[in-house]
Amino acid sequence: SLLSSNRQQTRAASPRDYGLPSSESFWKDMTGKGHDGTVDGATYQGGNIGVWNFDGSGSSVTSGPHIITSHSNDFDFGSVDFAIEAWCRPTNASVIDPSIVALWNFPDNKRSWGIFGNTGGSAATFDGSVRGTASPDGAFATRTEITGTLALNAWNHVVFTRISNTLNFFINGVSQGTASYSTAVYSNTTDGVMIGAMGDAAESRNHFNGKIAQVRIYKAKGLTASEVLNNFNATRARFGV
Repeated sequence: SLLSSNRQQTRAASPRDYGLPSSESFWKDMTGKGHDGTVDGATYQGGNIGVWNFDGSGSSVTSGPHIITSHSNDFDFGSVDFAIEAWCRPTNASVIDPSIVALWNFPDNKRSWGIFGNTGGSAATFDGSVRGTASPDGAFATRTEITGTLALNAWNHVVFTRISNTLNFFINGVSQGTASYSTAVYSNTTDGVMIGAMGDAAESRNHFNGKIAQVRIYKAKGLTASEVLNNFNATRARFGV
């Protein structure tokens, strides 16, 4: 997986792992691939589950707490299988489509994939509505998405994955539905992955309010339903789920 915050975590596959930072200024890539994330405004809670706090409720539209990696082809999925996984604990604060983890630079029409909330594109009290989505050409209108609902003020395990021509979105080990997807994911050749927001290095938007931990990204490996459930069960006790 791509991002993870616990060195002893049981894994269903061999992903890009981001984990415990050696300081609070960056998020460490546990795979040794060098995809460390730069921290801007988020605070590290510590402990053995690598929790980060994001106070997105007081953010301006174009600036707020987030973590961002440098651009890498490891995040450019093309037509291969993939999976994005994270633990998150959202609040009911007033936010705009709060992002958990995404490569989704919508101001520049460079949307690839993401897991983020849905408040209808305007500031509103978050009700837990969330989606896993992918775009073939960078546009919003052509996206394919699967929706679900997160529990507020509680920990949720989310996975958005592709296996062959099928997308699937899981919350706490339970599929929220599938969708057919037979094309490549849009190739963003400039931006990095953002945690707790979306956009690019110059401008962050759609800030998350709450906590995020153990983010992972898999390329050329989708997660089956049994693997998702294994990952959920392997870590749920750490989050009191």
